[in-house]
Amino acid sequence: MKSFLRLTVLVLLITVAVGCSGGSSFKPNTFSSSDMCIVKINNKSKVCYGDSRSQAEKVLGSGTKSPFGYEYDFGVKLAFRDDKIVFLSFDEDAKGVYRTARGAKIGMLNSDVKKLYGNKYSGEDGIYLGYFYDSKDKKFIDEVPPTWTDPNSDIGVNTFVLQAYFDDNGYTDRIMLIDYQYAIKMQ
Repeated sequence: MKSFLRLTVLVLLITVAVGCSGGSSFKPNTFSSSDMCIVKINNKSKVCYGDSRSQAEKVLGSGTKSPFGYEYDFGVKLAFRDDKIVFLSFDEDAKGVYRTARGAKIGMLNSDVKKLYGNKYSGEDGIYLGYFYDSKDKKFIDEVPPTWTDPNSDIGVNTFVLQAYFDDNGYTDRIMLIDYQYAIKMQ
């Protein structure tokens, strides 16, 4: 009877340990379209790159038109191309409310963001950390080719960008998920 009880307790402990590990399939130095989402922390509902405005507003509520798209409660901003999200951003007002699908949140240290996303970032200057991922060729880009700055180029539509901005103390105060085409052309 004692050995059965010990075995039961051991199985329960292992189950709890595995369950608490998060089970995340995200690994550093990898990226995919699954990374291009923001998640509401309290109920895990998502808003993702490529979602329609009506899909997004089921999670976020109604937005207010702004010069660069739409603004929502808790510092969330979205922009659309052909009624599909191409830009997601959240700021300090989203602290404790939203995170990225991978787990980056407002108030995280720069080093914690790097632990989540890895060391294949394309730029860093103390207040900015950027990752560029070519979804067509399935690889990180450490430097944007000069031809991509041409406003007539459509290459950037296949490139996902994560930009994290930090305050003077090194804590995240804005996170943006965007495609490179929108970043350059604002369309």
